[in-house]
Parts: sequence; structure tokens; C-alpha cells
Amino acid sequence: MSKSVTGEMPGATGSKKSRWAKSAVVAGALAAAGTPLALMAPAVPAGATVTNQSGYWMAASDGALFSSGATPGNPTNVYGSALGVSNLPIVGMANVSGGKGYWEVASDGGIFCYGSALFYGSMGGKPLNSPIVGMAATANGKGYYLVAADGGVFAFGNAVFQGSMGGKAINAPIAGIALDSTGNGYYLVGQDGGVYAFGDAGFGGSYYTSYGTASPSPITGISATAGGYAMVSSTGAVYAFGVGGASKFYSSPLLLGATGTDVAIEYTTDGGGYWVLQSDGGVYSFGDANGGTAGGAGTSNAVTYSIGGDANFTSSPAVGFAAAQ
Repeated sequence: MSKSVTGEMPGATGSKKSRWAKSAVVAGALAAAGTPLALMAPAVPAGATVTNQSGYWMAASDGALFSSGATPGNPTNVYGSALGVSNLPIVGMANVSGGKGYWEVASDGGIFCYGSALFYGSMGGKPLNSPIVGMAATANGKGYYLVAADGGVFAFGNAVFQGSMGGKAINAPIAGIALDSTGNGYYLVGQDGGVYAFGDAGFGGSYYTSYGTASPSPITGISATAGGYAMVSSTGAVYAFGVGGASKFYSSPLLLGATGTDVAIEYTTDGGGYWVLQSDGGVYSFGDANGGTAGGAGTSNAVTYSIGGDANFTSSPAVGFAAAQ
């Protein structure tokens, strides 16, 4: 199977960062579970327009849930959060397709459901060999996967178990999980950049196959789209891998000279762009994410709503991201 990779290498190019506008944010814990709490859209700078805007949620390790990017016709509501509910750190989140609900997952495998997201089971209260580090929801929102640091995978609802690295030798802890575009397979990524493909997920390469060594900075997240996947490191490097075709790379926070710790990446539905989340709640958008142009330079009038630097987001680092798409 042919493959290609692009990323942090000399000459790499991509779209520029969209201009930021500070959003009006509300900690999800202020809204009772199941009660939508719509946010006001931030002011758009004079002369700017917003096109193809997708709202998104960010989960903090203390369980607080933040909503950003809400626009008329595409609201991102806060339905509740695990703040003050979970005794253990929140490590990830996933949303129901269409933006009507979401889950948060704790390091012990406990699941917290809000809005239209239903409970299908959890690992809370059950023995784990390693803590849970991430989750991914099925396309129709009727199931989800949890992944542990040792590579163990736990499937609930209509999520089908396709294999795992649990009980097998891995060179570094697993950092995340991403479903492939068919929903019949998934990828695990290690902090060293190793990639493990299961089901019908095609292997397009890893940091090892591209550079012959482990990633110099920990990989913190992975996202997949039709024809490939991308991973992000804590320093904002993005590495994209193609499966059966060209990889889909649109620049990165690192190439833009950004500082901070990057914790998650998510492709847009059409694979023409992606968002990168930083631990302070800052969000970078590339390609057609939030109004940019797929594979191009991003529209100059695109506005990315971010909570980076907001006083409401200082208690705990951001750990999870989900776009309402």
C-alpha cells in the first residue's frame, strides 16, 4: 500500500493561523446536566466575516467544559461537565455527531454523559493495568472506545473491538486513539510516535518509519480522516501520513513559531484542515478549519475563536477537544 508523509521538515508549508478573537466562555459545571446553555458569539473584528465556522468544546483536567466558536445557526451548547463530579483527572472527551451532546472520560475509565450523549458502559470501578488516556466515539454516537496507556482498548455500545496493544510490548505509553474514516478500524499512537492500526485502518507510517527514531518531544494526540492520519507533539509539531495517497498536512503551531504545550488535534469532516488545541485553551486552525481553504493559505478574514488566555481557564490544563461537525 502506498503511503506518504509530510510534517516538520525543511520547506514544509501550510495555511497561516487565523486571527483570534477572545470568546465568551462558561464553565460547563455552571449548567445543569441536560440543560443547554448557549454562549454569546464573540465580537468579529471590523471587516471580517465568518464562513464554515464550526464550534467546539474543550475539556479541562478538572472536568470543566468550555464552549467556543458558537455562531448563529451553529451553536455549541454546554450541557454540563464533570467539574466537581469526578474524583480523578479528566483525560479526554468526544462528542455526538451533530453537536447535541458529549462525553468526558476520567483516568479510571469513568464516563460522564451530557446532552444527547448516552451511557453505554465504562471502566470506572474496574481493575485497570494502566490509566485511561483517551476516547473516541462511533460515527452515530451509539458507542465509544477507551484506550489505556498500555494500549488496552475497551469498546462499549456499538463500538466493535478490533484489537489492542494491551499485554504486548510497546516502546512508550499510548497517547491517544482515533477512528478511521470507515468506522471499522482505529489507530493508537504512542508518545514516541509509534502507530498501531487495527481493523480496516490502513497503516501509512509513523515517526519511526519517517525519521528512524522516536519523536524528540512526546506525541500527545492523533486524528484520522479519509486517506490518512496526523499526530501532534507537545511542541506543536504536526506529522501527517497518507494511506493510499498523499498525506494531508496544512502547517502547524510549531512552524508558526507558537509556544505552549499542544495536547490534541482534530481533522475537519472533509479532511481539508484541522484544529490543534493547546493546554491553555488556545486553538490553532489550519486548512478549511474555521473558514480557511482546504490545502490553501486560509482566508485572511477567517476568525478562530479561542479561550487561550481567558481568566476563566486557569485552574487546570485543557486535555480534550471535540468539534461540532
